[in-house]
Amino acid sequence: MRKRKGANSQRKYVQRKRQFASRLRRLIPVTAAAGAVALSIVAGTVYGGIAGYEKIIGAIDRSRLFTVRKISVSGNERIAVTKVLKRCGITTSMKIYRVKKATVAAALLADPWIEKVRCVRRWWGTVALEIKERIPIALVAIGEVRLIDRSGVFMPVEPGKSYDLPLISALRTSVDGKGNRYPDSVSIARAGRFIERACAVEKTIFRTITQLDISDTGGIRCMVAGRPVVIDIGYDADAKQLRNVRYLLERLAGGAPAATRIDVRYQNLAFVCREPSGPPHARRVND
Repeated sequence: MRKRKGANSQRKYVQRKRQFASRLRRLIPVTAAAGAVALSIVAGTVYGGIAGYEKIIGAIDRSRLFTVRKISVSGNERIAVTKVLKRCGITTSMKIYRVKKATVAAALLADPWIEKVRCVRRWWGTVALEIKERIPIALVAIGEVRLIDRSGVFMPVEPGKSYDLPLISALRTSVDGKGNRYPDSVSIARAGRFIERACAVEKTIFRTITQLDISDTGGIRCMVAGRPVVIDIGYDADAKQLRNVRYLLERLAGGAPAATRIDVRYQNLAFVCREPSGPPHARRVND
């Protein structure tokens, strides 16, 4: 059975409760004041730290410490160094810690000729810009004549410059939401592989082959300069087939008459050359 409390015990309990409440009321203002003081101290420390930091940065800005003294640019062949520096905004009068790598890269990559950028800062005052330029593989006509690389990026034609590059025709293109035109990536990748293989067989082959029609998904149609001759060849033509094309081009350059269309997509395919006189003469290729 629970023990009952007497009148004295109840009175003492009520007194202790009142004393605790009284102490709590006196403690709250003291705690609040202490918190305000602590908060003021922290705020003052932070403000003083910021002010001190700004003073230090200001002193460094006025000194010659960490000043960019040398800017090197490498990998650029078509783009002048002055144009690179103007685009990225780096000068020898600025502090090296104000050279932001991401900002520099974004500014330079806006140039269609630049594919990759690496910005290296050295705290003794040197900034190195390493650039990789795009390599055009062909010319394309999309309202105006432009250059194109294997990734399908269009580049402007340089005024007054001639190119030993074929003109790609029948290139399928699309337009994005911003009005930018971009080519069919599959078609341009196939054409790029073909051009690379052809140049490996004969570096100057596209001085004679002036146009590549890639509208046929089964292959490429090559138009020969100065002759009404069309050569059909597969996208993935091997070295033997490309050597046959080179042989054909040599024959055509020598003035030999030829059929208006020659298909070399298959092995051991005969084509007909018409001699100036006499009966037609047949020659077998890939024997």
